[in-house]
Amino acid sequence: SEYLASKGVGEQVVLDAAQSLDVTVFRPSVMFGLGDSFLSMFAKVLKKLPFFPLGFGQARFQPGWVGDVADAFVDSLENSSTFGQAYDLTGPKVYSLRELVEYTAELSGSKASIIALCEGFAYLQAGLMWLAPKPLMSPDNLRSMQVDSVWEAGMKAFPAWKPTALEAIAPTYIARNVARGRLQS
Repeated sequence: SEYLASKGVGEQVVLDAAQSLDVTVFRPSVMFGLGDSFLSMFAKVLKKLPFFPLGFGQARFQPGWVGDVADAFVDSLENSSTFGQAYDLTGPKVYSLRELVEYTAELSGSKASIIALCEGFAYLQAGLMWLAPKPLMSPDNLRSMQVDSVWEAGMKAFPAWKPTALEAIAPTYIARNVARGRLQS
């Protein structure tokens, strides 16, 4: 995907600057948290539609909480051993995209049916969505999902990285995206 390729180019530029600057590279998986464009977006769509067409539901993610990622950024500023290093920041658990959408539906109280799309229809859907003024999906997003966003052997974790579970944070803000949840907060 163009997105993943551009991230690789940007990372190389930053690491090349390590000769003259104190730099640290972070490679977070998809992030979640209050105001995100990930689980919050799913919750909003799931509440509006009786069904949710889902392409690439088998794509795997290991989402990280934005608060943990922000803490790693701040901690790296005063930890010179992190300079010139690249760290992979993932959450503690791997999920399929379908599992994440189902969990979000549960949290938001949605009864929408999730309908799996074959690859061709997924690309058609993404292409049509890409034409919207505020696209929720693009064909390049689907190409990105062909590469799992999970921890793999050989990846390097940030020192003392202890990621927070999705289940500890998501319920605190997903329910707020629906009228019932806002009243209970």
